[in-house]
Order: sequence, then structure tokens, then C-alpha cells
Amino acid sequence: MTSTDSVDPELRPLLEALPAMELSAEALPMIRQGIAANYGGEAKQADMRTTIPGADGGPAIPLHVYFPAHEEDKLPAIIDLHGGGFVLGSSAMTDAANRNLADTLGQVVISPDYRLAPENPYPGPVEDCYATLQWAHTNADDLRIHRERIAVVGTSAGGALAASLALLARDRAEFEIAFLALLSPVLDDRSCFDDATSPYSGKSFWTRANSRFGWTAYLGGAPGGDEPGEYASPARAATFEGLPPTFLSVGALDILLDECLDFAKALAHANVPVEAHVYPRAFHGFELAATSQVARNAERDKLNALRRALNL
Repeated sequence: MTSTDSVDPELRPLLEALPAMELSAEALPMIRQGIAANYGGEAKQADMRTTIPGADGGPAIPLHVYFPAHEEDKLPAIIDLHGGGFVLGSSAMTDAANRNLADTLGQVVISPDYRLAPENPYPGPVEDCYATLQWAHTNADDLRIHRERIAVVGTSAGGALAASLALLARDRAEFEIAFLALLSPVLDDRSCFDDATSPYSGKSFWTRANSRFGWTAYLGGAPGGDEPGEYASPARAATFEGLPPTFLSVGALDILLDECLDFAKALAHANVPVEAHVYPRAFHGFELAATSQVARNAERDKLNALRRALNL
């Protein structure tokens, strides 16, 4: 079978429409311009736009906050970390999805524009995410959110940052995360050299070459080394004990499948409650085909997990 033949028929139009993206230092500015032109320069549906101080004197971090339509005294909250291979994306890219998430679940959604690599390698992006968590806790009363009911959702490279943020929050013991949702997450820098996976995976859009570029940009050097940084590559954590309950989803044709399953197993072995879903015949980014049955199933499973975790 060809790589197209192995894809869910409902996803094939998306596969054909996705650009044959090849990340490189030369191509990166043009790709960023294309994304900005497609999504606009800012998250226009957000109810609040603000900036917060960066960690250790770093640049200010733009935040976009979405409030649900109905009024309640205190609400759960989600910090949403967008994807983009560490080098692309912004809150504008997830604007409509976060607006819908806030209204569907009746919760507050906070979306930071964390710094991008290679201009800002590790630890800058994950420290931006930690500063966002700190801001949510510090301003919980003004935002009318429950400090003990803050979840973190991360997609693709945002999933790496979400998992790293959970490790930081556990070890620094300053601010709690109630729940973690990792959607097609990037978790292990070593995997971008591993070609011993399914012959049907990684043949389009998000390839292993793109993964190597993203990890190299983020780490500020070659991935796969002995010490990428304590919180840079979350799959390398010394222990997973004490992490929050976790939801994890990935497509069966995603090059990230093996590392996602390994991560779920490591969480389970550390007695962390984990719910893992593998969606058949689905590639990285399949959720963009929002009307397909497999994407609807993934969205349903994510929302149900968040409802259960945050007691909605």
C-alpha cells in the first residue's frame, strides 16, 4: 500500500491540501509569513489581550484569554500551548479553537505566545509557559478561576512544552496543574533519528527531517545527545512520579506514535493516571479535518477527559 492508501479516506483531502513543508533556516521566514497571512496577526476572538513579564528579565509574553458566555463565581481554566515544531505558530492559529473550547466547556482558556526557536532556544519557551502558569495562579481571583482546577493542553511541540511545564511545576512545587492533555505531542528528541518505525508513518507533512530541524532549533544544537537539558525533552525525565493525571492522543500514522505510547507506559508505571488514544489511519495534524469522523472522535475524547478531570 502507498502512504495515501493507508490514510482514512475522509482525511485524504486534507493530506492533499497540506503543503509539502520542508523546514530549513532559509525557508523558515517564508513559512512564518504564510502562516501569519492565513491566520492573521492576532487572536481576534479573545476577550482579553495582555502581556506579562517574562522570566528572569526576559521579554514580555503576550497572553490571550477567552471567557465563556455564561457567568459563574469560579471556573476551571485551561492553559493552551499551540503547536508548530518549536519554530512556528502563534495564538492566532488556535484562536477559533480556543473560543469554541471556552464556550463548549464553560471555562477560561489562556493562550500564551511563547517565544519561538531558533531565535529563542530552550529554556526560553518553557519558562514562558511557566510564567503563564504563575500568572494564572496569581490572578486567579480577578480571572474568577479555581487555582486547583487549572489544566494544561499542548498540541505537537506544545505538547512537549506542556509535559515539560508539568515536570517544572512538580519539581518547583510553587503552582499546581490539575490535569494534562497532550495532543499528538512531541516528547523525545532521540526519536527524530529513529527510522525503525512503521513504513506508513511520517510520509507527509510532518516528517522526521522536519522533526530534526525543530529539535535542533529548540535545543540550540544537535538532538539525541547525552544531556539535552533537564526539562527540554520530557521523555528523558528521571522520574514521572507525581505528574498530574494525563490524557494523550496520537494518530496511528504519526511518526510520534512510538514515543507517545512509551510516554503513556512510563506514566502508568509511575502510578500516574493516564488515558491514551490511538486513532486509526490518521497522520500528524489530522485534527484539522474537523468534519471527519476520526477528528470528531478525537475532539469528543479530549472534551470528555477535560470534563471529567475538571468536574464539569
